[in-house]
Amino acid sequence: MALFPFLAVFAAALPLSIAPPPGAELVPASTIVLTTSTADAGVRAVDLHCEPSGGSHPRAREACEDLLLSDGDVQAVRDSDSLCTLEYRPVHVTAIGSWRGEERTFDHVYANACAMRVDTGSVFQF
Repeated sequence: MALFPFLAVFAAALPLSIAPPPGAELVPASTIVLTTSTADAGVRAVDLHCEPSGGSHPRAREACEDLLLSDGDVQAVRDSDSLCTLEYRPVHVTAIGSWRGEERTFDHVYANACAMRVDTGSVFQF
């Protein structure tokens, strides 16, 4: 029975949280709510978490990779391997959240889903 008081003293001496090693950089969370709106599909929304990838976005890993390459700037993401037709079926997209602790917003209407994919890669592919 003498072991329990010893464990209580030992547990009380432990820190409540584990600190990162000295010199390690903490990266604030990156969480973005993404929406798409079309006349035929209505409004759809997902949340995307990066570093680590997650959320309800079905292609979270690919979307985070695209955003990592552009430092979280949706306008700087490109999928240059695609060609699109000139059909007009507008897609309204929004991205609202934070990237590494900085607030980010993006709001744009694309002529069609293909034009949206060319300009935003995997970010709005859900």
